[in-house]
Amino acid sequence: MISRTTADPLLQINTTELLKQELAAGYFPPSHSFALLWWVCRFAISFDSRRNMFLNFNPNLRPFGFYRLMNDWDYNWNLRSLPEIGPGVEYHAVGILNSYIAPSSIDLPFFIRQYYDYLNFNIPSWPKFWSTHENRDRMVIVFAYVSSNSYVTNVYITDHYDPTRTFWVSPNFITDIKSLELDAFLKQVGYETPFQVCSAFSCGNLNKRTKKSDTDTDCEDMFRYNTTFSVKTTRSGKAALEWKYLPHVDESSWIGLYKDNYASDNELLVKVSVYPRISGYYETNIDIHPGIQVRYAPSKEYKALMRGPELSESCGAAPVVVIAVDLVYIQFVVSRGKACAKLYVRNDLASWKTSYSLYFMAFYLSSDYTTSSYYSYKYLKDFVKSENADLPNHDVYLDGCTGPTIVPGVLLRIWYNNYYYIAQSVPWNC
Repeated sequence: MISRTTADPLLQINTTELLKQELAAGYFPPSHSFALLWWVCRFAISFDSRRNMFLNFNPNLRPFGFYRLMNDWDYNWNLRSLPEIGPGVEYHAVGILNSYIAPSSIDLPFFIRQYYDYLNFNIPSWPKFWSTHENRDRMVIVFAYVSSNSYVTNVYITDHYDPTRTFWVSPNFITDIKSLELDAFLKQVGYETPFQVCSAFSCGNLNKRTKKSDTDTDCEDMFRYNTTFSVKTTRSGKAALEWKYLPHVDESSWIGLYKDNYASDNELLVKVSVYPRISGYYETNIDIHPGIQVRYAPSKEYKALMRGPELSESCGAAPVVVIAVDLVYIQFVVSRGKACAKLYVRNDLASWKTSYSLYFMAFYLSSDYTTSSYYSYKYLKDFVKSENADLPNHDVYLDGCTGPTIVPGVLLRIWYNNYYYIAQSVPWNC
């Protein structure tokens, strides 16, 4: 592997072989560099007809845990990790999985978060080996504003703890990655079996193992069978527990519904026996709300072996543009079982309520509903400013949850004046 100095140019990654060579540390869970790279290439970046790259969302709104990277001089390494850039160009990074630091990182897919979450919430204190390997992988996007458009000019992969381990990902390689499914990509780059996550932590070394316990075996089997646990929304707007592909169950196996990741294992909202079903679905009377999750325990003890992802308030959907790039965005979210909306307005638009007084939002129970068949509507100028927002360039306004009870298929649309269509959200599908 090659580490650069301040005078060296960034190495270009343009093949899987070179990626395997340079990101050898990424082979081991809980490293999420390969999964993160695949997600950024496949879902975050698109190309236009002229092969210009652009992001499918605004990173200044901090979706998926994105944050502005200032590229300051690192006095420990005596370099900047990235090339210097001019005005109108910004570095934005993604990869922080700690939801205290980056709350919207829970919107990242579970295949990126799963090993970090397993270790973080199942191991009381991580050995030193893990503490220097957790959560160090980052993807960096160079985001440039040109006229009224925004483009991605470069993409980098870097190590948060070692800025010399920064590499440029070529556009052609991004296109190659886009053509691959996740499993195929991970196989090509040689990502190793995740099974060591289950037991290697006890000795603090990925290359050693303690004597395997029954719990280790259960854990490994679930990774092998791609066992999943998730919260789903019922047709009555309540939370349902879904589990798939449990490798084996007995009369003591159960799943529970919890308020969030930080609830202890005995603070459950609902407890359900899974016996004798290796896959199943159970409806509850608990309102859908952000953070709720499903956990699995193989015995009668209140000790979860595996956790599903926390439910995102937006079902993992980023805000959509309402008025021009970087000016006004809207996001469909859920709170206490109701459909709600968040409006993001650039904070230098002092008279926006007057300028955009004829714009309104309407909730619909289905994308099949016609223009006038809305459940409720509200003019954007009547949204109320949130005092809890913490965005550098945008203020956040709330509609007060004027939508219907949240059920699959609900969405919002933005209209101007007499139903001139502007934009719409993705229908709720959690």
